[in-house]
Amino acid sequence: MTRSSQSIVMTTSNLNGRGWILLVDDDAFLLDLAQALLEQAGLQVLKAGNGVDALALFHSRTGGIQLLLTDLNMPKLDGVGLALEIRRERPNVPIVFMSGELESIDLRPELGECYLIAKPFRGDELIHCVRHALGIRRTPQPALSK
Repeated sequence: MTRSSQSIVMTTSNLNGRGWILLVDDDAFLLDLAQALLEQAGLQVLKAGNGVDALALFHSRTGGIQLLLTDLNMPKLDGVGLALEIRRERPNVPIVFMSGELESIDLRPELGECYLIAKPFRGDELIHCVRHALGIRRTPQPALSK
């Protein structure tokens, strides 16, 4: 098995028919942590360790990817390059960039609207950002009566 094929992992959970989040980061620890947080929030995750593998996943599930959540700085194909490729094919896919260096980001105008989240982030910050990008409002849970 090549390193490239090892970085693609599919997991499933309940997204209530909203599709998949494509999660991309070359940091395996952060990739696993973000996946666990998203899945605990009821979201489905496809993850890849670099932009090239992520693009292959995107092409294999073109209509099913509902959001791209990607690191900016990665080997092979960085987050901006990945986002540009995805936007060429599906201009309305929401994009969330993750980076530890938000102050130095120079996003290209052709990307359109994008969201940014600073690393390190708290779990609630990640979930809030993803839900906002997807347009998902959190439904309040009814109080349990005693």
